[in-house]
Amino acid sequence: MRKKSIISMMIVIIILLVTKMSGLMRDAVVVSQYGASHFSDGFFVALSIVLTLYALVGKAVTLYLIPKFNRSEADYALIKAFIIKGSFIALAFIGLYSFCSGFFIQLLYNGLIDETIRRLFSDAVYASIWVPLIYALVAYHQSYQRFYRTTLIGFLFNIMVMAGILFFNTHSLLFFLAMLTQVLLLIKDIDLEKLKYAPVAKIEFRSLYTIGMISFVMAFEQLHVLIDRKYISLMGDGELTLLDLGGKVSFMFMGIIVMGITTVIYPKLVLHYNEKKYQALLNLFYKATFLLMLSSALCILGLVFFGQEIIEILFVRGRLYSGTSGTIALYLKIYALALLPLAVREMMVRFMILRKKEVVLLGTSVVGIILNISISKTANSPTQVVFVSVMSIVISTVLLGIAFVIEMRKYKNESR
Repeated sequence: MRKKSIISMMIVIIILLVTKMSGLMRDAVVVSQYGASHFSDGFFVALSIVLTLYALVGKAVTLYLIPKFNRSEADYALIKAFIIKGSFIALAFIGLYSFCSGFFIQLLYNGLIDETIRRLFSDAVYASIWVPLIYALVAYHQSYQRFYRTTLIGFLFNIMVMAGILFFNTHSLLFFLAMLTQVLLLIKDIDLEKLKYAPVAKIEFRSLYTIGMISFVMAFEQLHVLIDRKYISLMGDGELTLLDLGGKVSFMFMGIIVMGITTVIYPKLVLHYNEKKYQALLNLFYKATFLLMLSSALCILGLVFFGQEIIEILFVRGRLYSGTSGTIALYLKIYALALLPLAVREMMVRFMILRKKEVVLLGTSVVGIILNISISKTANSPTQVVFVSVMSIVISTVLLGIAFVIEMRKYKNESR
């Protein structure tokens, strides 16, 4: 791995650390203001809608578009196409929600539904109008290796949400305005004249089909979180909030490393793959995977052995949460078991996308989701729900690993 790549990774990881810490502070602010309550439960489910939309649309569009950009004016035609067509899809989603909002809320949340909860869910859905624009611009900036700006958008989102709760005491348009600030950051260095007069690139059905499958695959983790929250919202007010705090801390450490490495590595993997530099791609892939596995193993050990102390320092001693830390620490430790399979999965997914094996990715992801839903229905406690979720992730990753090994052997044979 080149020195420049390592430096880029370290800078992205540092920015991600700041972003993830701001996300933790955002959740802690909600809990400190409202406690582990009915409102905080509803807020975290609504927030999951925004994060799932990010995962469903954002990651798929980014992974699809980066290989398509060639640093020419044709890039603007692609951006314009995704903004326009993506906005139509977002408007259709908003329209569908308007007609069946009650069903939509009950699908995701089993707690008490009042006017405040309805407003939170509506705000999360209306914010989806910005997602296609945000991630078309993210893909463009990442193709130019402007990683720092695209990494900072999460930090901006968290700051805006905290400001809305602390200083304006409002939940109206909270997510919508937070996402607007991301657009303002990303629009910098975009030639708006070129974007205005650029033709709309033709997007074939095959491309939409590919993006649709990648969307589901990349939202794998968030979909599991949504399932966990739905079933745990049945088990008493505040329980879902404790789950969120434990999961947030657990995934925060690993998310920083995974995103830091994959954000920098993926454009280089695409370049090596397109130029048929087989050995260079394999070397980079193996080094990045080893680094992810080592980092995740260390994270798991640290969280399992020091989870209770971490929660005490972050929440109880910091007076951000006055309740018992034992339940949060338990959720943290169970979720920690999913870090290694999720880290390895991130690299396998990117390789399989390059090999155009989206159907395999979709199949293994669907198996994990179905397992989670079918077994979680019978769970008797929140701990069981979380454990089932982790086991579903592990089983799905093992299935993907088998398919990955087969495809990697084919790729090695091509290189000979």
